[in-house]
Amino acid sequence: GDCVVLCTETFNQLASTFKAMWPIRDDWGPDLAGRSAVIGRGKHRNSLNPLFKLQYQLPRQVFVAHRRGRLISVLSKLHHRIELAPGLWTVIMAFVGEALREGHESR
Repeated sequence: GDCVVLCTETFNQLASTFKAMWPIRDDWGPDLAGRSAVIGRGKHRNSLNPLFKLQYQLPRQVFVAHRRGRLISVLSKLHHRIELAPGLWTVIMAFVGEALREGHESR
């Protein structure tokens, strides 16, 4: 199946210093409205396990946060500039998969 791969290298060494990959869905596209932003098994977990950051937080920070953040930022700007029917912005944000933050309620 499809996956995202993170590989870090150190100058003057042949082997990678770190390699990891996580499965993604066929419709993965965190920077596109209506597309998936799920990496790995897609379960949000809280854990005291030291591997938690590597397994769940790192891939979201590297591959999703910036892309999805840009999409949400653009939609937020449009929300403030364009008045739509009541509740329509909530539907749009639900389609993207993000809840409206406080101060961004539908008009």
